[in-house]
Amino acid sequence: PADAPRRPLSAYNFFFIDERERLLKAMKKRDEKKAADRDAADKDDDEKKDGEKQEEDPLKDVDLDDSDFVSSTYDELMTLRLNNKEKPRPHRKTHGKIGFQTLAKLIATRWKALAEGRREHYKSLAAIDMDRYKERTQEYQKKKLKNASGEAIPTGQMSV
Repeated sequence: PADAPRRPLSAYNFFFIDERERLLKAMKKRDEKKAADRDAADKDDDEKKDGEKQEEDPLKDVDLDDSDFVSSTYDELMTLRLNNKEKPRPHRKTHGKIGFQTLAKLIATRWKALAEGRREHYKSLAAIDMDRYKERTQEYQKKKLKNASGEAIPTGQMSV
């Protein structure tokens, strides 16, 4: 049902959201640096002899240095997930910088190698989200029972 609470995210889901944002920011920074370097250099270096563009590794020269890593908060990650709404965002065009399969493989590898301290942060975010889900599920069940018993059907809605 449309008014049912959204399912809770796992620790990996929160990590995926966070890492995706970090990766896209790092790729943007790399692309800006490349553009500045390209302006200074000759543009012919980027093309093959036959005039076709070279295929480039989307992760080449991307700096994901963890030394200055700051974990995102629950609210920041939920904002990214829900776009400040309790419904899925409409479909939008992708950023086109990296394919989902490549992104998922990279993030899965980073999750497996993640230090336990950082993993605990994401587990705590998942626990907070589970509490939110349980609370909203209880509210939803109460509302459903109230409507089923014929009491206080909200204005504008018809019982089925």
